[in-house]
Order: sequence, then structure tokens, then C-alpha cells
Amino acid sequence: MPTEEIREKINALESQLSDLKNLLNEGEDIGESGKYERRILIIERIKDKNGVMTKEEWKRTLQELNIDPQGANGFFVGKKPTLVTLYNDQIGLTENGAQKIKHWRSKLE
Repeated sequence: MPTEEIREKINALESQLSDLKNLLNEGEDIGESGKYERRILIIERIKDKNGVMTKEEWKRTLQELNIDPQGANGFFVGKKPTLVTLYNDQIGLTENGAQKIKHWRSKLE
């Protein structure tokens, strides 16, 4: 297995572990629908800024939504990530990320 693929899997697992830790710390069960709602909220915030926000805005958004930044790393990994880090210290929404919103919304119906 290639090293990059192993790193991606580790990052995804760390993200999932962080999400679980957050749930334990919050003492609430957000369930499947809550998981999709939170994802949509995060991505909608970036979409509202024309698909780009600074890393500082990203951190503030996660804080406002009570999301652990390490748990949000899952948006940046995989063969088709939802978000990418841009050269100018900004976060950008990928085409795949825009499509995932539709998928997550369908899970709520």
C-alpha cells in the first residue's frame, strides 16, 4: 500500500476518532441526521463566501459550531476531498464538496 494512501486512511481515522470524542464530551447523541446537518452547515458557510475563506475564518466557524478542528480534517483527505488548502492561506470548496452537500441533504429526506 502506498505511503500517501496510508496517511489518508490515518487522517480519516483520526477525524472519526475526534468526532467520537466530541460526542462523548458534549454528552449528546446527534445521530446520523445531526452528522449530516453539521457537515452541511460547515460547507454552507464556505459557499456563502463564494467557496473560499481564510484559515482564521475556518477556525472561527468551527469554534462557533462547536466542532473540534482535528475532527474537521476529514474534509481535506481522500481521493476527492471536500475542501482544499489554497496557496494564499485560504480554504477552498472543491467541486466534489459542492456535490456532497446534495448527497448529505438527500440523507436527511
